[in-house]
Amino acid sequence: MRRAFFPALVAAAAFAAFLPSLGNGFINFDDGWYLVNNHEFKGWTLEHLRWMFTPWPRGGHYSPLTWMSLALDWSLWGMRPMGFHLTSLALHAAGAAVFYLVALRLFEEARAPGKTGAALLAALFFAVHPLRVESVAWASERRDVLSGLFYLLTIHFYLRRRLGAGLACFAASLLSKGMAMTLPFALILLDLYPLGRISSSPRAWLRPPERSVWLEKVLFLAPAAAIAGVTVHLQVASGSVWALEKIHVLWRVGVACYGLMFYVAKTLLPLSLSPLYPMPSNLPAMAPTFALCALGAAAVTALAVLRAKRQPALVAVWAFYALSIAPVSGLVQIGPQIAADRYSYLPCLGFALLYGWAVSRLPARAAMAAGGMSVLLLAGLTWRQTSVWRDSETLWAATAAAYPRHAPARLFLGNLSAGQGKDEEAAALFLEALSIEPRYGAAHNNLANLLVRMGREQKSLDHYAAALEASRGHKAVHYNWGVALLRLGRGSEAARHFRQELTIDPGHEPSRKALAAALLMEKRPLKKRLREARLPAEKHAQGGT
Repeated sequence: MRRAFFPALVAAAAFAAFLPSLGNGFINFDDGWYLVNNHEFKGWTLEHLRWMFTPWPRGGHYSPLTWMSLALDWSLWGMRPMGFHLTSLALHAAGAAVFYLVALRLFEEARAPGKTGAALLAALFFAVHPLRVESVAWASERRDVLSGLFYLLTIHFYLRRRLGAGLACFAASLLSKGMAMTLPFALILLDLYPLGRISSSPRAWLRPPERSVWLEKVLFLAPAAAIAGVTVHLQVASGSVWALEKIHVLWRVGVACYGLMFYVAKTLLPLSLSPLYPMPSNLPAMAPTFALCALGAAAVTALAVLRAKRQPALVAVWAFYALSIAPVSGLVQIGPQIAADRYSYLPCLGFALLYGWAVSRLPARAAMAAGGMSVLLLAGLTWRQTSVWRDSETLWAATAAAYPRHAPARLFLGNLSAGQGKDEEAAALFLEALSIEPRYGAAHNNLANLLVRMGREQKSLDHYAAALEASRGHKAVHYNWGVALLRLGRGSEAARHFRQELTIDPGHEPSRKALAAALLMEKRPLKKRLREARLPAEKHAQGGT
């Protein structure tokens, strides 16, 4: 009973810090297409299970176990957001409890004094830190907390030499999110320190005791390599990977150095967190910042290496962090962000261990005071940050406030205003987005749709033309343009756009019906044509993030 007390305490602290997330809804930040409008995961039928285990490009992740957990939520709760958030929070709390057990064993192996207190502080630091908010409070990011739980269970069993259970949990972690692909290298670091199963001298690696340790890593590397290959394929197929022509290798290195220091800074001082950190449009202007981050990373690396003999934990934690963050460092740029809080979920585990170790070295009363105050402060920041993810409006308002020159935030706020019938406010927000990014195709398209709804069809035509110029393969723009022309009584022009839409999307049924209406309109008198032209424009909020 006593052994379960501290893990239960850590789980309870996680629940308390993230309690506001249970009142959050689904948000227009992937939740729409990923959950709300996606019927493929709603039910445990053979057809749905086949879909879950099939690698689909959309989204760029292969995560069948995550889909299965979401399907279970749907079976239990329907599409009530609270149920989805409750499961994510329970998974995070369970992961934090397992992390306590992992930390305790690592401190035992390292012969650290005050190992119980150090492990408790490390687990609490991980459980309530504000950098965890995106992973826990965003329903679509279930991948992080599920994969993270199995990741920590893998280490837990590995430390107890239960290799079969560890491999099973590792496979589950990989099938929840590919981010766990770096775990075999983390296990090698653990074998070096604190387990001491392999020496730092390569000469000893071929000797029988150490050779077996290396050979068992093949069991972990094989599935990791397979998932890495699938993930790369899906990311490329989804269009998320930026080509070298879009961002040069030199700037990729700069972005990677920036990210390396970004999560360190946010771990130490988790203020001004944002749902999105957009990639700067002018990377050369970031050169001084990138250079400073590169110097900072080099300095930390040099310090860790110099103190490796006296304090091997420093170099082990830094190496674990650098290896774990590598897949999302920006060397292979994925998506429009330069960093993301969710990327820190696993890589920053080592920092939590360092925190627990450092505070536990203080005198008992000072350690209790410092640890208690810092954990309460972090939990308070987490409570506040969780409210940012309450709904689409709070999320995009926070992003717009943090980045006044971020056009997608204005686009999504405009979509929300349009959905609430605040047409003039929505139009102003779309125009703001276009003032920031004049060739923003989605903003032109959505503004044009709004103008049609407001009865300003003639003004919409230029925006449809600009939307297509920005993205000629943009779906539904031709359809929307055709609808505007129908309302103006220009049936032959409208028919041409409906035909073009059908060449882009042959299965677009609204275009087929509208084409028939346009052809019929051309055979009727002009007055009657104008009176009957009342087809609605489709609402599209494409583009952005």
